[in-house]
Amino acid sequence: MPLQRAILIRPRGIITEPPSSSKKTTHMRLAWCKSRQPSAAWCGPPRNEAARSSPVGDRTGREDHGGHRDATAGARERLIGRARVRGVDARVGVGVDVLLTREQQELATPPKPCVLEYLVSPKAAPVRRLLIGAEPQPDGGVHFRVWAPRCREVVVEIEGLEPAALQPETDGYFSLRSLPARAGMRYRLGQGEEALPDPASRFQPEGPHGPSEIVDPGDFARTDGTWRGRTREQLVIYEMHVGTFTPEGSWNAARRELPALAELGITCLEIMPVAEFPGRFGWGYDGVNLFAPTRLYGRPMDFRRFVDRAHALGIAVILDVVYNHFGPDGNYLKLFSAAYFSDRYDNEWGEAINFDGLHSGPTREFFVANVGYWIDEYHLDGLRLDATQAIFDRSENHIIAAIVRQVRSAGRGKITFVVGENEPQHAKLLHPAERGGYGLDALWNDDFHHSAMVALTGHHEAYYSDYRGRPGEFVATAKHGFLYQGQRYQWQRKARGTPTLDLPAECFVVFLQNHDQIANSGTGERCHALTSPGRLRAMTAYFLLMPGIPMLFQGQEFGASTGRKLIKGLSRRRTGWPSPSERKVQYTMFWREGTTIDFSMTTPLSSCRQLGRPMSNVKSRNRPFSRRFTTLPSASSTSTSRSLRTTIRPSGAGWRRSGSRGSAG
Repeated sequence: MPLQRAILIRPRGIITEPPSSSKKTTHMRLAWCKSRQPSAAWCGPPRNEAARSSPVGDRTGREDHGGHRDATAGARERLIGRARVRGVDARVGVGVDVLLTREQQELATPPKPCVLEYLVSPKAAPVRRLLIGAEPQPDGGVHFRVWAPRCREVVVEIEGLEPAALQPETDGYFSLRSLPARAGMRYRLGQGEEALPDPASRFQPEGPHGPSEIVDPGDFARTDGTWRGRTREQLVIYEMHVGTFTPEGSWNAARRELPALAELGITCLEIMPVAEFPGRFGWGYDGVNLFAPTRLYGRPMDFRRFVDRAHALGIAVILDVVYNHFGPDGNYLKLFSAAYFSDRYDNEWGEAINFDGLHSGPTREFFVANVGYWIDEYHLDGLRLDATQAIFDRSENHIIAAIVRQVRSAGRGKITFVVGENEPQHAKLLHPAERGGYGLDALWNDDFHHSAMVALTGHHEAYYSDYRGRPGEFVATAKHGFLYQGQRYQWQRKARGTPTLDLPAECFVVFLQNHDQIANSGTGERCHALTSPGRLRAMTAYFLLMPGIPMLFQGQEFGASTGRKLIKGLSRRRTGWPSPSERKVQYTMFWREGTTIDFSMTTPLSSCRQLGRPMSNVKSRNRPFSRRFTTLPSASSTSTSRSLRTTIRPSGAGWRRSGSRGSAG
């Protein structure tokens, strides 16, 4: 029978008793794996001077960090000797204890990590952008840093190199500078089968369970040095899911479609979450590696090229981020520190994040660093904060306010935009810091959507039950933002919202569709499949021209009929793996030739891009902006290449509408 060993991650200060044949020893996170046989690759006693000066590695072909190994075996052997008195082998890997009986110790020789003092010498202070993660250094090598107070020792295992122990710092941090490490190399924090991905990994090429990859943010030559961003009054937002926006589902494919969006009049892209998650598809709201854009859409450089191209076309790019929970699959943070999470709050999405409890300082640093990372290294123009009501923080310096400040700081003078989702509709998020608020630029206005859906469909069940879809509701949302500003909301049996009468209309994002509301329809039907074309045209015209910030969901501009299959596939990631039958579903992408539209007609892609015409100096509240208005095909049309083209323009006497029937080409 092969020799086995028990490996666990153990917090500091916990004493493990020796195994007993009469009593089973229970440890947290106990896992079994086959022990490794003795190898020349493992760190052994110090070599002679000739061996120390040799730049080569050992006979396995693995290079030593800096060209030689450090002699630290003496201290470790003394530690091991004391432990053997108790019948326990105290040699450790990445914060893991190896527990062997005396009989097993005679047969196995666990590896001894190399600790190279000069790699973290104060004479060569590392140059870091962020507090954590692996960062290439200007003068060569890579600096690794991780917060792991739960670990006694942390080892980095880089492909082709010897395992090396990170040196402990204060407050649970560990760091190491590896001279032979380079961008593109893959690594884990650990040894053998118990090695883990970096909590601040910049890329996970094999998914959240695989090794991390060292990424150099300076390997891409940008061309957006003169880009200053878009003001809030200029924004026309387009919510995009990269994986389903094109048949290829990649950054490169989406980049090719950006000119069409610019021609449509889109000035801001809101990218649904891209943090690495397990599986082949997903919305992205159960991400586990917040610093690693998912490998499903391409490499980090592809994301940077996408943003750079968008800026060249005058389109701002903001990223939807999830700071209220982590996904359940592939989340290893607790093995480094339990202080990332809190049990003081009930969170419907998962374990609440510890922003205000014991040892919450490094947790806050982790998320604030992630904010700056996206704005600085990817040149993003802002963030969309998911479900802010589930971001719990009772401290004086609320984490949402800290996030907004970090966005402004990382933007380095360019215009930035932070929008939030807040189901209770708390206006405090929009108030400036001097008024005790958090300083967000805008919030999603669900009230407008709910009233619009009641008016369009006639249904008012569930959370639509307190809306009537009457003209007065649309006037109120245009003038004052939220409908509910403290009134009783019968659906929830409590008051909803807070007063927003002192806030400008530009603080509210209005929409007829978004990823959540399409999913919540049950069948995933889009608006045009639930109402008449005339009603939809009228409501579309109103929401595009009202004072709030309009937002389209991808495909809405040409009446995409693919919502049902999209939501059916993506929502499965909330509950688990798709069934075998669902794995066979071929997703119909939004931008493709021969897109099928409901109302019994189809419109080629070239026509979908040209349904509208430019609007000239449309003004709302004395703010100039330019938008393009796109309408759906007529229900009465039977031609496959003709549509009703409608343009709305201001005239001296007010608004006038002009329409013509003809080829959309």
